[in-house]
Amino acid sequence: MEGTATIFSRSGDEFVRIATNVRREDGSRAIGTVLDPHGPVIERIRRNESYYGVVDILGNPYVTGYEPIVPGDGGRAIGIWYVGYKTDLEALDRVIGNSRLLDSGFVALFDARGTLRFHSRTGATTRPADIDRIVKERPGDWVIRSQAVPGWGFTLVAAYPASDVNGAIVRQSAWIVAIGLLVCALLLGLQSVLIWVRVLKPVQHLTDVAEELSRGRWSHTITEVNLHDEIGTLARAITRLANSVRLAMDRLGKR
Repeated sequence: MEGTATIFSRSGDEFVRIATNVRREDGSRAIGTVLDPHGPVIERIRRNESYYGVVDILGNPYVTGYEPIVPGDGGRAIGIWYVGYKTDLEALDRVIGNSRLLDSGFVALFDARGTLRFHSRTGATTRPADIDRIVKERPGDWVIRSQAVPGWGFTLVAAYPASDVNGAIVRQSAWIVAIGLLVCALLLGLQSVLIWVRVLKPVQHLTDVAEELSRGRWSHTITEVNLHDEIGTLARAITRLANSVRLAMDRLGKR
């Protein structure tokens, strides 16, 4: 079933692996190693109680089950039955490895012993020694947040230097100012076009028409009479004036 199994035997206050397929880092069976005396399992076993959950075994997390071996007449446990499965944390490693906070921040995962297991591999802070030092020393110019992972004994840490926040604020402010200036320039340009099209150009045309009328030229078409604003009112007034002057000149010419 690709799992692990172990029989522990009591030796004083410890429980020793006397038969196991749990492997050390060198590949050898972990015969003779003891159950973690400071872990969550041993206290339950000493009370003749079972334990089921995630446990760190020789530096690796396992989903486990521990049952005490208790003699028929009761008393304290003389050994432990164990089965478990080593967890596959490659996906977790990828997620944390590709994560970072701002420019120099990082995300890190520590096991129950406080050992750095996974950390960001992007950004300015990627060296395990630097990450471990920052988390343990907690320098005042860093913002550090820790969150326990229930049931696993892991601690997830997110940290970033306060200077990164100031830098991000400056960059965002620069973008906002640049966008604001661009919007203002567009609005001013649009306003200038509207003023030219709706005001200055019609006024200039009416001025030219009035100048031509003063020279006795009546053949101009004043299109601004269709406008429903002050320019249109002025254009209609000039049209009426032109018609009145033309009629008066026609009468004079007939005498």
